[in-house]
Amino acid sequence: MLDSEKETRSAVAEGAHPSILNSVRQADCDAAIWQRRLPSELNSWLASLQLGALQSARLSARWPTLEKVAAELCRECSMPEGRGRSLFISDIAHLSQLFMDASCTNAVNLCLDVVSGNACHKFHQDYVTARLLCTYRGAGTQYGYPRGDGIPDHVHQMSEGHVGLFRGRLWGSSNNVPLLHRSPPISGTGERRLLLVIDPQDTDE
Repeated sequence: MLDSEKETRSAVAEGAHPSILNSVRQADCDAAIWQRRLPSELNSWLASLQLGALQSARLSARWPTLEKVAAELCRECSMPEGRGRSLFISDIAHLSQLFMDASCTNAVNLCLDVVSGNACHKFHQDYVTARLLCTYRGAGTQYGYPRGDGIPDHVHQMSEGHVGLFRGRLWGSSNNVPLLHRSPPISGTGERRLLLVIDPQDTDE
């Protein structure tokens, strides 16, 4: 069982270039994490958002409509208009395209979620082929390889703005033990998270 930090990271590809996400297609990779730095203008706009005033929203998109659907997603979430929202829309569309390329699909489900509690607080593997997760505001997704009780010995955490592409159950693990992830427990802290989730449209969740 993979229970050391060195072993865990051997099956999780990490890098500063978006092409790292394509590593998830390699036989020995369970997840790929793009350790990016958001543009300062977008980051400042995200920091200014009143997350309590926003709504969660979910839409489906195909390749030619990514920008249009991302714009509609932001409208449904009540995102304030302006250049910041335009930058955010472009970023969502870009991540959608990267997900399509890495997972070889041409249709996706997009979910922009404002999280204030312990949503998905148990370590799990999603019932999809792959899932992209990006926390734009707040604590990032936690992940690790489980012990016999299903809890990882070593819990790693994505940073704000980083992009993680995780294999799901329908893709399968490169190891005997699957890589699990969860939303960080934040109930009672007063924290809110702004989370983007991208799944392939042609699989059940």
